[in-house]
Amino acid sequence: MHVRRSPRATLHNHSDLPPDAALDVRLHEIAINDELTLYLVTDLMDEQDTPAALSDAYRRRYDIEIDICNMKVVLDMETIRAKSLDMFQKELLASVVTYNLVTQFRRQAAELAELPHRRMSFKRTWTTFCTFLLSAMYTDAKSWRERYCLALSYAMHDKLPNRPGRSYEHEAYSRRPKSAQFKKRKRKRDPTDENPV
Repeated sequence: MHVRRSPRATLHNHSDLPPDAALDVRLHEIAINDELTLYLVTDLMDEQDTPAALSDAYRRRYDIEIDICNMKVVLDMETIRAKSLDMFQKELLASVVTYNLVTQFRRQAAELAELPHRRMSFKRTWTTFCTFLLSAMYTDAKSWRERYCLALSYAMHDKLPNRPGRSYEHEAYSRRPKSAQFKKRKRKRDPTDENPV
């Protein structure tokens, strides 16, 4: 167990903190392999938060980034059209409900394909969902169930490609200026693209 003192900058920016403010943390040393060691610092003190459980949670941290990207980009949640606070909240909640529905649809398709649900493409599953279930109105439950089963039979093939051994350098978006933080990012134009968007 280690005690981490608050740096001067933190104390300066948060005058409500006492000068002797400190945080109790644990440092876990986890051997990934013979050449790689992972050091995790956490303030979680429960007995169930073992190094193995924490390293597994750390390993899956990128799943959260992918989920946020799916919500913002695939479902276009970063474009809110509402003008009032009330409508903003309704549009945001409707988008979250849509995301949850598509996620459950993807899980069911993954069960049919006998694959982990993250092996299924969220983008392609969303396209299948829209094509089969949002393109027409259904007035009776039987027609809806038949269409839903048909959509699942197609969605179970919406798998991500398996490309072992490939690795790519990480790229980060440059920070947006505050004057443009709510504008959508534009796709970089490909000089070979004959029909630029």
